[in-house]
Amino acid sequence: MLRPGVTQEWVDEGELPMERTKNQRWRRPYDVLVEATRGEVVVRRRVFRVGASKLALDESLGHQHMGAVYHRGRS
Repeated sequence: MLRPGVTQEWVDEGELPMERTKNQRWRRPYDVLVEATRGEVVVRRRVFRVGASKLALDESLGHQHMGAVYHRGRS
């Protein structure tokens, strides 16, 4: 479950804006999670921890996705 003020956006591989993957802040979590989730693209910010078990649960419920981007909403 997401925290209040946080939205979840599903994206296909290759649809992430370049500024989200080009710098060191984004590249390291991106690379680690791609490897950890068998090729699924998952980008996370340090305030959220998205694990392979959550993705496995989503897949078991029939969600067809390549990955997720979690970001804080503006309130």
